[in-house]
Amino acid sequence: MRINNSFLLGLTAGVCLGYYLASDDDDREDIIETVKSTANKVKGVVGEGIDRGKKVVSDMKERRNNE
Repeated sequence: MRINNSFLLGLTAGVCLGYYLASDDDDREDIIETVKSTANKVKGVVGEGIDRGKKVVSDMKERRNNE
């Protein structure tokens, strides 16, 4: 399964690069801004998930120590 995921990721990156190179300069700026904003949103969601995970682990350790 790992090979398939790597292949799909590479294929997606290639398609995105081809689209970027085939676009006009004005479109490129829009593409870059869209990618940046989406990456920042994803970064925020992942960060929140990590923080929630740390809290869950901390709560579980606290409950275990209180028993």
